Amino acid sequence: MLALPRQNTVQLLSNLPATPSTGAYGTRATGSASTNTKGSWTQVNASLPFDSYGFWIAIAGTATSGTLTDALLDIGIGGSGSEVVLVPDLLAGWAGTPTQGPRQLWIPIFIPKDTRVAVRCQGQTAPETIDVMFFFRGGRPDMRGELFSGCDAYGVTSSGASTGVSHTPGITGAESSWASLGSALSRDYGAVLLLVQGAASTTENAIAYHFEVGISSTTLAEWYWMGNTGEYLVGPVPPEAASLSLPSGSQLQVRAEASGTSQAHDVAAYCFY
Repeated sequence: MLALPRQNTVQLLSNLPATPSTGAYGTRATGSASTNTKGSWTQVNASLPFDSYGFWIAIAGTATSGTLTDALLDIGIGGSGSEVVLVPDLLAGWAGTPTQGPRQLWIPIFIPKDTRVAVRCQGQTAPETIDVMFFFRGGRPDMRGELFSGCDAYGVTSSGASTGVSHTPGITGAESSWASLGSALSRDYGAVLLLVQGAASTTENAIAYHFEVGISSTTLAEWYWMGNTGEYLVGPVPPEAASLSLPSGSQLQVRAEASGTSQAHDVAAYCFY
């Protein structure tokens, strides 16, 4: 039997602290002293030592019992003072502590060697703080499927709020009606990720949700989310974008169903090009 050759090109680079902690990890982004206002950029890595063929990010520490914790996180690249947003306005609120389980996402964007990476945030609490852990993946570009150069957000409200489009899932397994999600697509895309933030009230129900993204009332992809009475959400499952052909001018839609009495949640779509 022929043996496959060993590949020594796969590397993982993280921003893990030197000592493990159950209270915080990675890099802490801090928002402005004013609510719903972006803070300064915080460096994650000064210069990537290899080409990164996509990366994992874990988001934690925004949830607070009995509190609306909607928040947005930008991932940027470039020198200090010259950062360019690479992934805009990720819904980052209602994320549990590290011990409760962070929100984990695979971001299929290529970042070249020697690039500086940074984060910044905003939220309904001030100053907002978000703990983020990165794992940059080296290796071959074919190891994780399609890779992209950037991302656009649809459905996000960043001015005066840190929210997405409010949508109420159907009750006890019934689908809600399709609803538009943001404006029509401004360009062609090759993948989409749907993210969800907590209920409009300060009491999250401990029930399961299926959130779907579609076009022309046809389902294109679906993700699982779980609410928790500690006012945090677990998801998405799977933690990655769905590879789809999304033509410019199309209108994204969302619908959802719940395992019990549903609540309105914020939803936003992240489209990769």
